[in-house]
Amino acid sequence: MLASASTLATPWGTIGGIAVGTPQTTVVEQRGPGVHYNAPCPICVDLRYYGRVLVEFQHQRVLHVGCAAPGPMAGRGCPRGFALPDGVALGTSVEPRSPWRGYARYIPSIGGEYDFVYGKKSVRVAGRTVWVYLVVEKGRVIGVTESAGT
Repeated sequence: MLASASTLATPWGTIGGIAVGTPQTTVVEQRGPGVHYNAPCPICVDLRYYGRVLVEFQHQRVLHVGCAAPGPMAGRGCPRGFALPDGVALGTSVEPRSPWRGYARYIPSIGGEYDFVYGKKSVRVAGRTVWVYLVVEKGRVIGVTESAGT
């Protein structure tokens, strides 16, 4: 069975066509000024037809890009057809063992919700490290973030 085109077309470090390390001016020129949310996301870009992608900039470059399952405290979904290169997408069933598909469990430094499980792994993209973070609730992925920072 062939993987979907969107799975093949989504490289590590990219969600909704916005890649970690992209200049802020490029994102704003291509996507518009976005919708501002409360900290820690100083500017978030609404992709309207493809779901909501949250973007955080540091030193005028994309530091984090992420999306989450629809909900009052989460997000408005991920771009249609979005999946990480390893096949993980919103709703993917996660086995309770660690590591799982290379994702090690961890506890976020800013404190996480006690009923969520968090996983992270690093991948190499064009000679640099991109961290991939998952938020899991009730055994299913509900959030994905890719980041240049640990």
